[in-house]
Amino acid sequence: MASELQQHFETFKRSAFRLETLDSYDVERHNEDFRRFLTGEPLPLGRNEKWCEQIRTAVQDGKTYERIHVLPAALTPYLRYEIEWGYVFNADAGEQIALVPADALVNAESLADFWLFDDETVLLMHYDETNKPAGVTNIRDEEEVAIYRGIRDQLRSQATPLKEFLASLRKA
Repeated sequence: MASELQQHFETFKRSAFRLETLDSYDVERHNEDFRRFLTGEPLPLGRNEKWCEQIRTAVQDGKTYERIHVLPAALTPYLRYEIEWGYVFNADAGEQIALVPADALVNAESLADFWLFDDETVLLMHYDETNKPAGVTNIRDEEEVAIYRGIRDQLRSQATPLKEFLASLRKA
């Protein structure tokens, strides 16, 4: 799965869009950082720097990275970690990040994680019962891809940009 995904990051020409729908992800390379976050340890220096550099380079080349996460009514500890130790730095690197509450959507439970590259290729992400990555389905059929573009476009109109979301959290 990682190599197929990495290949798309290396070859996309215009845009990479990510929809996230889970309350947590069991990604082995993040487990130690998540543990640190939960125990109140400081953010490790250089955390996620390779990913941020990939975003910066793509944005400098005129490409876009965009992400929308559908959130539950209450943020899980994992989502707080992802927002505070991931999204903030991704956004600084140039990724456009927005969040949308699941309760604002009709049929939010039917949404699935995916990447959409250049509006032409969908990588539908699969996870096991513990939310560990379990593979991808590569979709290139124009009619099917159009469905995912429609999902993206609908969510864009309902999502709150990360900075606004963080400001509302600080007020609460």
